[in-house]
Amino acid sequence: MLNIDHLIWGVPDLSQGMDYFEQLTGVRPVEGGSHPGRGTRNALLSLGNGHYIELLAPDPAQDIDALPDGWAATLRALPSAGLFSFAMGCRNLEALAARAKGAGLPFQGPVASSRQQPDGRSLRWRLGHTQGNAFGRLLPFYIDWMDTPHPSTTLPGGLQLLDFGVTHPRSNELAALYTALEVGVCVRRGDRAGLRAVLAGPSGEVVLTSV
Repeated sequence: MLNIDHLIWGVPDLSQGMDYFEQLTGVRPVEGGSHPGRGTRNALLSLGNGHYIELLAPDPAQDIDALPDGWAATLRALPSAGLFSFAMGCRNLEALAARAKGAGLPFQGPVASSRQQPDGRSLRWRLGHTQGNAFGRLLPFYIDWMDTPHPSTTLPGGLQLLDFGVTHPRSNELAALYTALEVGVCVRRGDRAGLRAVLAGPSGEVVLTSV
């Protein structure tokens, strides 16, 4: 089964989101950089054991309204911070694309991506998506870091991921897709669709949920 690579905590403003995250957890993320052409920028923190969390926000230096439809405009309109999406690590995106097709899902990728860090070094990775599926961002996206060191090994830490899961009224349908895609995440039945993570750190256990 594929393992969780990172969680995305969406925020409408990165600086304010970093302040709020530090108040919640007792640990402050570090600024990562901008995603040119995608309208976003981020801050990051290792969760250990091959996981990290990404605070993702619209980038005011980019003209979001001129970009193709994407996450930036959705992030800008968020009423508050909250879990927004999640990524699974995958070393063979081509095989994953075949599994998605077999499950009747759209698949986009692999797509080469990169970002320059504040120190000038570049990170490279490949992405796969199932955009256009019936469950939206409750189906993860997929990342292959290739020869780039995993961010969980290079970022500051201080937090640990204790639990992560998804709830949905049609949990059986979603769980079947997770099985087909080899997504190792628990799906629970709930009246409201959403994501939930439990972190441990200096402030004790903290629960993060979708907006």
